[in-house]
Amino acid sequence: MWVSRIVLRQRETRAYNELARLTAADRRTGAACSVPTFIVNKVSSLKTPETAGDQIGPVPRWQTSLLIAQTLSTFYMVGVIWFVQVVHYPMFAFVGAEQFPAWEQRNVVLTTWVVGPGMLVEAISAVGLFFVSSLMVPRRLAVAGVLLLAMIWLSTHFLQVPCHDRLASGFDSNVHAILVKSNWLRTLCWTLRGVLVFGCLKTALSAGAYLEPK
Repeated sequence: MWVSRIVLRQRETRAYNELARLTAADRRTGAACSVPTFIVNKVSSLKTPETAGDQIGPVPRWQTSLLIAQTLSTFYMVGVIWFVQVVHYPMFAFVGAEQFPAWEQRNVVLTTWVVGPGMLVEAISAVGLFFVSSLMVPRRLAVAGVLLLAMIWLSTHFLQVPCHDRLASGFDSNVHAILVKSNWLRTLCWTLRGVLVFGCLKTALSAGAYLEPK
């Protein structure tokens, strides 16, 4: 739905520009307006750079792509982290001591393929939105989003990765407990990021952001 609204903004801008071109041509030639009145009234009511006032106005496509990438990757990671916290990590205790080392080593490899691309896209788009936040996203939301993402990456590096390294040599209930409890930090941060990203998207749409016409 929100992608459709952005595309609709692009069509509105093109319609307004085309109307302006036709009416300008009619004025130059002194001819009667060739555009039906109901179309003039409809298109004139659309939000455009001239009539939008404090609206955001046309947004470059690469910035729109950043917002879409940020939204999809963050929502994806929110779903992944809640699955990991509620289902995946607690199930470690039921694997069995004998087969656990081989299972954990395989688990780390496969999980990296699942979360790696999402985390990378999320990080790139978050940093990108941070630098263009004045055009599409409130600065405070962009800064908060980057800070939360930094906490997630730091937690992963200093808390979860060491636990996985120790578990790869054999199951340890104490290490497992630390892994489960410490992962609540990432779960909370990613959930808050989901809320922030939704807020950024809502702000951009409600403020009248639309694609820059080709």
